[in-house]
Parts: sequence; C-alpha cells; structure tokens
Amino acid sequence: MKKILKFLKWSVIVLLGLPVVLYLVWVVGNLKKDELSPELTRLLAQQHSQMPEKDNAYFDTIGLAAPADMEPHAWGVSWFTQAAANDRAVLEDKPAVPVNLAGYPAMNRMPELPCTQRDAQRTCLQEVASDIPAVQKQLAEEAITLQRLDALLDKAYQEPRRELSFKSELPPLAATARASRLAQVRIAVAMIQHRDDAALARWKNETAFALRQARASHTLISTLVPVSALSRYQRLLAEYISANPKAARAHARDLQAMLAPFERHVISLQPALEGEAEYAARSFLSRQMSLGNDADEDAPVVKKITEVLATPLYDRRASANEFSARILEYARVAELKEDEYRAGVKKMAEQGDTLAAEAMSFHFHNPVGKLLLGIAGSFDYSGYLYKCDEIAANKALLAFAVDMIARNITSPGQIAQEISARKAQLTHPYSGELPVWDENRRTLSYAVPASVELHNYVPLAVRL
Repeated sequence: MKKILKFLKWSVIVLLGLPVVLYLVWVVGNLKKDELSPELTRLLAQQHSQMPEKDNAYFDTIGLAAPADMEPHAWGVSWFTQAAANDRAVLEDKPAVPVNLAGYPAMNRMPELPCTQRDAQRTCLQEVASDIPAVQKQLAEEAITLQRLDALLDKAYQEPRRELSFKSELPPLAATARASRLAQVRIAVAMIQHRDDAALARWKNETAFALRQARASHTLISTLVPVSALSRYQRLLAEYISANPKAARAHARDLQAMLAPFERHVISLQPALEGEAEYAARSFLSRQMSLGNDADEDAPVVKKITEVLATPLYDRRASANEFSARILEYARVAELKEDEYRAGVKKMAEQGDTLAAEAMSFHFHNPVGKLLLGIAGSFDYSGYLYKCDEIAANKALLAFAVDMIARNITSPGQIAQEISARKAQLTHPYSGELPVWDENRRTLSYAVPASVELHNYVPLAVRL
C-alpha cells in the first residue's frame, strides 16, 4: 500500500511539477528583452513642423461637430487639446481622461441623407430628383453645417501631431463625413436644376479642399475620410456626365481642368501608414495594454491569472518592432510604381497569410507577441491602397469619357479602339488592367480585383 501511495505521490509531483518547470525555463529564456529597432526609434523621435493653430482648417473640420451655438474653430482646438493631454497621460501610465466638451460625443442620431445607400436601381441624381422639396428641406435644416464647411474651404490644412496609442480618442470625423455628403446633395440639386456652372464650381472647390485634407493627413482614418468623400464626388460627376452629355460637351474644358489634380500618387498612403506604425508601436509599448482576455470581464480572477502568466512571455519592444516593421513595409510599397508596386502589394498579402498560419506555431522567444502579431499583424492594408488608387484611376476614366463626349465619339467599336490606344493612361494603378467597356450597356468601369475585400463596394461606372 505504501508503495502505491509513494508512486501516486511522485506521479502527482511529476504531472504538476513538470509544466511548472517547463514554464519557468520558458520565462528564464524570455528574460532578455529586445531593444527598439533604429528605424522605429527614429520614427518615434522625429520632429515635425506644425502649422499655426489659427490658420489650420483641421480645427474647423473637427469643429463641424460643435453645437450650433459654439464657435467651431475654438471647439475644435479644445477637443484637440484635451485629446492630446489624454494621449500623454496614457503614455505616462496615468489614468486616461476622456474629452469633456459640450456636444461631445454627439448623442442624437441624424436622419439619413439621400445617396447614402447604394441603390442598384437609381443613381444619386435620380434619388434626389424624386423628391426635391424634401431634400431642400433637409439642406435648410442643416444649413449651419454647410455654412461652416463653406467657410473653411479656402483655408490651409494640416493634421496636427498627437502621440497616439490604443487608448487615444478618435476625432469626431462623422460630422466631417456628413458635411461632405450634405455638400454633395447640394451639388446634385444644382445639377438637376441645370445650374451647371454653380454645381461644377462647388465640385471644384470642395474636392480641392478634400484633396488637401487627404494629402496633409498622417493618420489612416483622417486620410481615408476625405478619400471616401472624393470617391463620392467622382461618382456624382460620372452621373452628371452620363445623364447630361450635351452639358458635359459644353463644359468639357472646365471638366478636364477640374479632373487634372487627381493624378497617380497625388494621394499617398505612405504618411498615414507611417503614422499607423507609430500608433502600433506606442500601443505595444504601453504598460496599460492588457494581456488578459477582455471577454473575461465577468471573471476578473481568470483575467488576472492570464495576465500574470502571459506577461513574462511578452516582449513589448520586440512586438513593437515586428508589428511596426510590417506596416512600414506597406508604406514603402505604397511609393512603388506599376509592376513593382503590384508585386509588392501581392507579396504583403502573402506575408499576411503566413503570419496568420505561424501564429499557432510554437515560439520560444516572445510567444505572446508572436500570437498578437499573427492575429492583428496579418491585417491586409491593400483595400486602403486600392481606394486611394481608385481616385487616380477614376480620374483617368472620367477624363476619357469627357474627351469622347467632346469629340462626339459614340461608336462602340471606336470607343474600344480609343481605350486600346490609351493603355498607359487608362491602366489601373492597382490591378494593372484596362477598364471594361460594356457595349450593350454602354458603360465603362474598372473591375474590382478578386484579391481586394471591400464590403458593398460598387465601382464607378460612366455611360457613354
């Protein structure tokens, strides 16, 4: 009996002790932590010139979310000051202090605007034309937003720098997006009422500002909001050209001048991706990043145990290096051209698949960081690159359509020949493909590559 008990005792000791010993060996092997890479160190330390606050329309765009009785620029400055103070508190391992400002966050849900939902049966112009009085009533009710937008269109713009991390407050850009949608509906009304000169002048001024926004932003969200707005403006112009070829012919020279600024690389994601790398690095380096499962909020003991066991196996600097290096590689790819660019995008997508597969493999050094990298670091930025490339591609498409209309070229065969003769201008920067000419529908559009995952995305089409 004693032998059995002794055997059971040692069996229990081995069964319980062996995992503990192996875990301790694992911990000891992870005592030595990496240093930040020179590239990331330089990125986090670099200084940037800042535009004077009073001249910067960034604060006016943030102020589009301000209550009607408050001055938008001052409100935007207050929001930014508080948000930046919160950023610093998080980096200094102090409690986060949310922005406390009248009207923030906005609690009231705004009514849906025309042209918000993609209707396969109706264009935006058709939707607006179906009930002009209701649309004009909505524009009148939100006139203050349009007034604020009009007041900032001629101002310079630069997104100010913040020390962003995972606990930073995002800017209230929903108000910016709504303002541009209201402005586009206003243009649609003018187009329907045949006030072409006014409509095209507004289109030119508003897109010029959105272009300045996109080019002078250094965070992903602040870049993509104006990019999305520009995409909608281009769709509206495509509808105008398709529905009013005579008017388009009469304004052909103006239309070509309006489209001229939208060249390839006029909007680069490189600054935004570098900003994303900074954001990721600060988040990984923050001691406030929890390694416990947020799903365990109802079981704090389990969450604490998970965090205690995971922390020794987590190298913050190594994780920041690896995560940021992938994003910075995307930033370098964003500046390549033609075949090199397309090959780079493909390579990054393949690397993402590899990272996701390797996340479940055994890693002796920094296993927790490797797991995080496999889950979040495999994120594919190619959809964002595609959206920026669409601006340049659609510019070429619209310019081609205007040229066809101006020269009164309507024969399907001749249009196909013109497309073939302009491969250099019409080749899509992302896909490397020419636009698809549908002779039956008389539409010209780019096919979305199967490799790009975009939710409910319908490519711009122009009818000739």
